[in-house]
Amino acid sequence: MPRRAVFLVIAVALAASLAGLGNEFAQDDLRLIYENVRVHGLSHWPEILTSPYWPPPWNQELYRPVVTLFHSLQY
Repeated sequence: MPRRAVFLVIAVALAASLAGLGNEFAQDDLRLIYENVRVHGLSHWPEILTSPYWPPPWNQELYRPVVTLFHSLQY
């Protein structure tokens, strides 16, 4: 693939993502990220690996440690 085509794909992807960069938290982000202290830093990784996806008092049946670790990285 020519270099120009690679840069064009990267430029289009970045341009398409710009609209979402200024957004605030939306929908379940408030509960899963903003109000969930365990994702406010990677120091809570042992708790992330042993806890359900949703913080209490919400549904405790889901387990998604990789997603929660990525939330912590992004926070």
